[in-house]
Formats: sequence, C-alpha cells, structure tokens
Amino acid sequence: MIEYSDKSWHGRREYQLDLTRIRVRARQTSSGADFDTTIELRSLIPEYDRLWLRNPLLIPNLLAIFAGFPCLMNFSRVAYPHLFDITAGVFLVAIISIVFTIRKIHAVQFKTIAGAPALLILQAGPRKSEFSQFVSAIQEAIVRAEQIADGKTPESPQPPN
Repeated sequence: MIEYSDKSWHGRREYQLDLTRIRVRARQTSSGADFDTTIELRSLIPEYDRLWLRNPLLIPNLLAIFAGFPCLMNFSRVAYPHLFDITAGVFLVAIISIVFTIRKIHAVQFKTIAGAPALLILQAGPRKSEFSQFVSAIQEAIVRAEQIADGKTPESPQPPN
C-alpha cells in the first residue's frame, strides 16, 4: 500500500493506493465537505490532465483592493474615521491574503473511462516532493488493475541488467 497526502487552501486529502483501488479521505475547507471514498482503478484511464489551481478567494481579494484603494483615498481620517478604519482593515487583509495565496498549485486529474473527472491530486503540503512518484504509481496500478480485470497476470517490472 502506498500513501500520499496533500494540504492546501482547498483542504487536506489522504490517499491510500492499493492493488486494485485507491481510497481518498478528505476534509475540504473550500466547500465545507468531508468525504471518504474508494475508487476502483480499473474504472480510470492512466493518462491524466494537468491543472494549475488558484485560491478561490483571489478574485474577491483583488476586488477588495481595487475598491478599497479609491475609498482610502477619498475617506478622510478626520471626517469619516470609522469608514477609513474599516476600509483600511479590509484593504490590508486583502493584500496579505493575496501575497500568501497568489501562487498556483500544480495538480493532476485522472478521468474515468467515460471521460468524467474522478481523482484530483494536488502537489501541495509537506509531502509534495513525493507527488511525481505517487502519480506514476497510480498510472502503473491502473494498468495492473486493467490486466487483473481482464484475467491476465499483471506484468512485473523487470530488474535492470
């Protein structure tokens, strides 16, 4: 069994790759959902799509900056102290949020044989250095699961000479 986990502003996911299936347990912060599911590998295709994901709050933060900057320039600290303080606080939080979340996160998405997205894996968190190896292991496991489903014996990797 091979394990991997990712952690980002989307939440935390843990993967357990078995011979014929992969178990995904997740706590999603962006949608507020938790799930625990198992996907049969023979239902997936080994090719994957590459994705680069941004924080879903990036656009609202940019809007807060673009709306907040003119407001800061127009509100006098003396005439409207409460509006100035609120706007300045929102502006500052938006800038800090953008600085820490502007970077895109690399991900891969495996599809089902029918073409529907089924498995999303992010290259994020403390184990992101293992991402490429884990994706390769999933591809190999999908091919083996197809062979097992077809009644063939899975091919073992040949040792180097």
